[in-house]
Amino acid sequence: MYMIKEISPHLVRVFLYVRDSEHWVTARQIAEGARVSDSTARHRARDLFRVGLLERSYDLYPENQYKLAAGYEQHELTAKILKAQEIFRL
Repeated sequence: MYMIKEISPHLVRVFLYVRDSEHWVTARQIAEGARVSDSTARHRARDLFRVGLLERSYDLYPENQYKLAAGYEQHELTAKILKAQEIFRL
């Protein structure tokens, strides 16, 4: 099972951007909205998908899209990310 070992400000920004989005979003949109690089957006979105916090669309050209997974509120990592948001003052 995949685990996120450390929570960075970038991870928090990516999570918050996707959480606050009303629609599916691409990594490029995440990068712009969360103020992170394209590479960081892709990697952190993939990490959040791997632990079950995000859903990912498949086979869409030109890139995957992401949204929050159902039940994300109960995921143990959600509370840690929100605590990190407070600590990082994001």
